[in-house]
Amino acid sequence: MKIIKLIVIVFAVIVLSDREVHAFDYGFYSGFGFSYINSKGLNKITEGLDQGYVTSLGKIRFPLNFEGAFALNFDKSKVGLGAGYEFTSRDSYSSVYGITETVSYKSIPIFLQYRYVFFKKLKWEIASGANAGVVYSSLSMNTQPSVQSNETFGMKAWGCVFSADTDFSYALSKNVRIFNSVGFRFSKTGSFSYSSDTSKHSKGEKVLFSDGSNLTLNLSGLKFLIGIALKWS
Repeated sequence: MKIIKLIVIVFAVIVLSDREVHAFDYGFYSGFGFSYINSKGLNKITEGLDQGYVTSLGKIRFPLNFEGAFALNFDKSKVGLGAGYEFTSRDSYSSVYGITETVSYKSIPIFLQYRYVFFKKLKWEIASGANAGVVYSSLSMNTQPSVQSNETFGMKAWGCVFSADTDFSYALSKNVRIFNSVGFRFSKTGSFSYSSDTSKHSKGEKVLFSDGSNLTLNLSGLKFLIGIALKWS
């Protein structure tokens, strides 16, 4: 997609800029945590399955989240290119129909990042900034045992993601820090389409609810990470 190419080009320009003019060092961070999402589309699926198959999937609110980025540190500023992996899966058994319903969700954001360190004292740092990029999301539904020969309904969509984050970090050594990040994210996908052929649907066909509306995901919400950051010259 064009926006991915733009993100890579902007980051490459920064990397290839004159080091004599802008002295910088390199950094990498990796974190693990969870997100809070409030998606009507995703929970509309689970609510429909609960009503139709007498399951208890409930609402999906807290997917797990991995995130990492390579960054260039210019004095108090940090510019980086990162990616993440957010996922969750839920099963529920229906004693009425003798089946198990499984709903799985994952998203992969790719983003350009900026941070500014506005507090630094002793070994502590606090930085704030923003991320902007694209996100690939996929969903799947599966019934075991299935009347459709173990048929799995896979769906996919692309969207945008923007977030504002504040990072709190503590230096374990000159080049190693532990951090905690808290952020607010705005993210929405376009309409989902089927990722493979099924007995009832063709690959690329738009996913529709019974009321005729398209399936989209609103992934806006909060995210929390804890992890480790490395720095080298």
